[in-house]
Order: sequence, then structure tokens, then C-alpha cells
Amino acid sequence: MIPFDNNTQPPAHHNPLPRRQLSVVAVTMLKLLSVLVSVLLIWHSQWEIQRMHEQKAATQARIWSDAQGPATNASITELLTASAEAKIENLEETVANHTTTLHIVQAFIGVTILPDLLLAWGLWMIRPWARTWTLGLAWFSVGLGIAGMCLPGRLSLPISIVLNGSIIWYLMRESVQEVFYWG
Repeated sequence: MIPFDNNTQPPAHHNPLPRRQLSVVAVTMLKLLSVLVSVLLIWHSQWEIQRMHEQKAATQARIWSDAQGPATNASITELLTASAEAKIENLEETVANHTTTLHIVQAFIGVTILPDLLLAWGLWMIRPWARTWTLGLAWFSVGLGIAGMCLPGRLSLPISIVLNGSIIWYLMRESVQEVFYWG
């Protein structure tokens, strides 16, 4: 090794990867966090489907045991049985509708995982297209989250709105834009 004097600089090492600033690391981590949230949502919805089916079985058993209780005559027994059958049919339809909705949500979330990983890679590699697409998808996700809050049921997910809002805010900062467009 040749010692350097004060007038010479050490040789510059060629680095094929661009230097990542804290802003790029932060936005990439936010994007990867959204992938993790997506995986957890799929897992949670699968757990909820299983729980609904268990509750349906328990409710059916209770309805039938109530219908088969002590009855004084045959007409009351027939009325209780018909009522139990109607309740069970309504319960099965409700569970089927909720299950179908959750499967659609799972499929939609599952389809977005691969593009999210691609965008995280693009953000990590400081690609302008990744910033543009991430912004577009984040705005779309915030809009879906807000629309979900307006609908009845449990379609809203505030963590998704907050996470995507953070991504939008971060990518719109001037210092982050400079990294993506002016190096």
C-alpha cells in the first residue's frame, strides 16, 4: 500500500449503486411496511372467516336445540322448526355474503403485494417511475380508505389511510423530489 501525503486524495471506489439518502430509505421502509400490513390483513381476514364459520355452527346448534325444546303439541313443534329453518337459512346467507366479501378483499390485497414489492425496489434504486407510481397508488388507496369509511360495515382501515398518507407526504417533500429527479 502506498501512503498518501496531504496533497493527494485516496482513489475513489466505483460504486454502481446510487448513494441512498435517509429520505429514500425511509420511503422504501414505508412501502415495505405497507406490504407487511397487506400480508397481515390477508391473515386477519382468513381468521375472521374461520371465526364466522365457528359462530355459525354454534348458532345453528343453539337454534335447533331451542326448536326441539319441550313443546306441548305438534303444531307448535312444526312452527318452531319452520322458524329455526328460516333463521338458519338467513344465517347461512349472511355468512356466505361476508365470506365472499372477505375473499374478494383477500384477492385484491394479494394482487397488490407483488407490485408493492416492485415499487419498493424501484424506490430503493431511486427510480423516478417508482416515485410516480407509488404516489398514484397511494392516492388511490387513500381514496378507497375514505370511501370505505363512508360505507356501512367494517370496510375502513385507518392504518392504511395513515400509512399511504405518510407515503404521499414524504414523496411530495422537496428534498425527496430532488433525490429522484436531480440525483
